[in-house]
Amino acid sequence: MNSLRARLILSHILPQLIILPLLAIILAYVIETQFLLTDLANNFKSVALLAAQNAAVQPTVWQDSTRAEEFVRLLSSSQKREIILIKPNGEVQADPLADMGPLTQLQPDDLAALLSGQTLVRSQYNFDLNAMHVEALAPVLDSRQVVIGIVRVTDRLGNVYQNIQSIRNLEIIATLLALLIAVAMGIWLARRLEIRLQGVMTAIEKVANPDSPYQIQGLQASHMLPEFVRLFTAVNELSSRLRSSEEARKKLLANLVHEVARPLGALQAAVHALQRGAADDTALRNDLLQGMDDQIERLKPLLDNLASLYALSGHPIELHKEEVNLGKWLLDILVTWQAAAQARGLEWRCNLQSNLPIISIDPDRMAQVIGNLVSNAIQYTPDGGHIQVTAGVESDQVWISIEDTGIGITPEERLRIFEPLYRGSRARRFPQGMGLGLAIADEIIRLHSGTLEVNSEEGRGSCFILRLPLPPPS
Repeated sequence: MNSLRARLILSHILPQLIILPLLAIILAYVIETQFLLTDLANNFKSVALLAAQNAAVQPTVWQDSTRAEEFVRLLSSSQKREIILIKPNGEVQADPLADMGPLTQLQPDDLAALLSGQTLVRSQYNFDLNAMHVEALAPVLDSRQVVIGIVRVTDRLGNVYQNIQSIRNLEIIATLLALLIAVAMGIWLARRLEIRLQGVMTAIEKVANPDSPYQIQGLQASHMLPEFVRLFTAVNELSSRLRSSEEARKKLLANLVHEVARPLGALQAAVHALQRGAADDTALRNDLLQGMDDQIERLKPLLDNLASLYALSGHPIELHKEEVNLGKWLLDILVTWQAAAQARGLEWRCNLQSNLPIISIDPDRMAQVIGNLVSNAIQYTPDGGHIQVTAGVESDQVWISIEDTGIGITPEERLRIFEPLYRGSRARRFPQGMGLGLAIADEIIRLHSGTLEVNSEEGRGSCFILRLPLPPPS
């Protein structure tokens, strides 16, 4: 019983091993007591009354034992029952099978009831056929309605129980066949369950190997139990998520190496130049130091994004909300980005409604969102284009739009740009960076109960719209 199959088989057939024999015993008892014994008792009673009528019209059988023996022999042969004549005092007058042993003597109470004119039918049920007993006794009345004798109908030989034995044999055979069928069905059902469980175990083992993509195939969901459908689906989903996680990890490492290598290389080149005597040239030294500072500034957003990714992947971000005047706050954080856009030769447009409300936000986190969106717009807009930031109130929400005239986003990329570590093809919009900015922005906005939408047409620019709910009026 150490194998799964053995335990499944036992779980299927154990109830049958208990229930079927119990039902067979109950059924045998009901049939034998409620039908067979009742039918036998009624039959014996009819024979006893008929024998009593015949004995009543032949009074000589009660004086002549020879005639009495001949009477019961003929009547027993015709009725196929053992018929015994008993005197009113309880003595046997004629018993054709007396040589097989004496019958049970009549009890005084039974004899008194018979002498009073009653007909008795007695039966005793027992699973041992030899111990089972059925008999009928009827008083013989003369013309004056006086009891002159008693007729006793019984069958000590057990012939009447052959039908009962046949029924019992049929019940035993039926029970054994039912048990065999139950065992066969238990083995079949256990095998089916085992096959599905083996599939799950194989799938779980495959999940441990990320280089071997695995999906449970060959099993139609319509042919499976709902619980197995859910189990297989969960295992497949787990496998897909683990593979995605592994791919994301590899992408993160590759992107990290790519993004860190360039500024570090530039810093190393500047250090080598200074070591070789560039420090003696004041102008060159200042240029090298400025370049080193620029490379360090390039690393700061990368570190910020990595820190945000770590926070998002671990414990939920804890927002530190403050009451912020949205219009003033936007103007303050957009100043540096306006300078960056104009330094790139881009036209900067800012159109904020005058009635922007005071809202509750985490100003540092939301500044990171605006910075990511504007930075992308500046980075992917060709020279001569423009960046436009607008904001306003609409119904029960406030919106901020960052629009550019850059290269746009393909429909395929729009479906995935909010995925962590996703970067588009090198010929399109997202060839650089870690692929974290938009994913982090989307998560921060979601934590503010807002939404981030994107509208873009390839070759004509993109528009990101940030929407935040307003508090209900007090």
